[in-house]
Amino acid sequence: MSHNPKLKQQEAVRRWNAAEQRLYPALLNSPASYERYTSLVRGICDQLGSVRDIEALVDTYDEGLDFAGAAAEAQSLPTQGLDIELAVDAAFCLRYREVLAETRRDAVKERIEEARARGDRWVDLEGSPPFLSMPFPPWRSIDMDLADGTAIHAWVEESLDGTGDGFEYGVEVVKLDPQTGGWLEDAPSSERQSFSDYRNWQQAIESLKAR
Repeated sequence: MSHNPKLKQQEAVRRWNAAEQRLYPALLNSPASYERYTSLVRGICDQLGSVRDIEALVDTYDEGLDFAGAAAEAQSLPTQGLDIELAVDAAFCLRYREVLAETRRDAVKERIEEARARGDRWVDLEGSPPFLSMPFPPWRSIDMDLADGTAIHAWVEESLDGTGDGFEYGVEVVKLDPQTGGWLEDAPSSERQSFSDYRNWQQAIESLKAR
């Protein structure tokens, strides 16, 4: 694995993703192994619960087999016939996604607290760079009204029909938890609109915010 930290992380994530994509389809053809594999993967992931950032997760990867042994022992789980390295990689992939979600939640909470301290009305939950500085989609932003959690979710994707400038622009109103920025499952989005023109899209966003 590379000595360059950024490249090392990219290589590790690629390997973990590849393992996950190999493991779960294979389990469909091996029902007898399904429960043992999923229990082992979940157990390894739980063992990694104290690892809270991606760099530390990559550094911990060399100890993956030790975590697998501890997870199997904790569950009295027989591992004969299992591809332990494959399970380790899939477990690290699962924990990687969890760390990303935890990191985002912490960052969103911090942005909300800072915006409230400044007396702002709106807060950008994504912290995305301005759209025009981005070389290509996908891109999105979520601007939330701190008073009640009403938010403007805007995004840009590549256009499938090739109209306009080659991008599809979208916006919708969503309801979030004003304290955490979390999506509320029982509050569906509304006023969903799509545009092939950047200027019209921007006008729609400003109109929704003004209301």
